[in-house]
Amino acid sequence: MDALLVSVASEAPGSYGVMSWRDSERDDDFTVRVMARGRLSDHPDPFLSPVIPTVEDAWEPGME
Repeated sequence: MDALLVSVASEAPGSYGVMSWRDSERDDDFTVRVMARGRLSDHPDPFLSPVIPTVEDAWEPGME
């Protein structure tokens, strides 16, 4: 995914957008990747983080 976004940013520097992503194996927070003026930058996501309780409930014994 990174290679694709880097390619778009360099080939079409007028492109822009945001993408929220989360590496569930490493982090309990989301990151916002911003594309603007041919550059990509990552920022903490204030809207979906922290995952618990914003997006998911905490796991408790007996939950499936």
